[in-house]
Amino acid sequence: MKNIGFFGGSFDPIQFGHINLAIQIKEILKLDKILFCPTNISPFKTKNPPKARAQDRLKMLKLAIEGLNGFEICEIEIQREDISYTIDTLNEIKSMGNIRLIVTDDALNSFHLWKEYKQILKIATLLVGVRLSDINHFKSENFTLSSKNFIKTKIFEISSTAIRERLKNKMYCYHLLPKEVLDYIYKRKIYL
Repeated sequence: MKNIGFFGGSFDPIQFGHINLAIQIKEILKLDKILFCPTNISPFKTKNPPKARAQDRLKMLKLAIEGLNGFEICEIEIQREDISYTIDTLNEIKSMGNIRLIVTDDALNSFHLWKEYKQILKIATLLVGVRLSDINHFKSENFTLSSKNFIKTKIFEISSTAIRERLKNKMYCYHLLPKEVLDYIYKRKIYL
């Protein structure tokens, strides 16, 4: 049975912070692969959907992970062309192997608001990339995590929102995302 990291998000755009987190979790846990799954529209962002079209975000993701061993793309949510719910996607892919759901510590704080979050925890082990080594457990009134759910990583403080702002203001961005992705953004005039 393969050990698979599932990494969903808007990826608007994909940047080095996302790639760095995925690489570290894959290496630390010796996962067989990481599945990047771009959302069509997050249920939390219906009033503020991604700035780039779904097909552009998918293309940027392909450019970003090209040549990275064990990195693949799951297009289920983009193809669904509706609001993306992680539980629906996990139900479709759970037969692929042991699924580990990769989230950031920001996402963890609102995880109890996700559709059928308790069912998600039955299907997939939650992995939270953190920079602090002293997190031994997480307890909310809704669920509890132990130290095995927290992966100590060197986190890059990069924000896709800040990248979009820098692009709009014609500021240098090659240090924040792969050259191929940035070239694509400039060529297609995305976020500009």
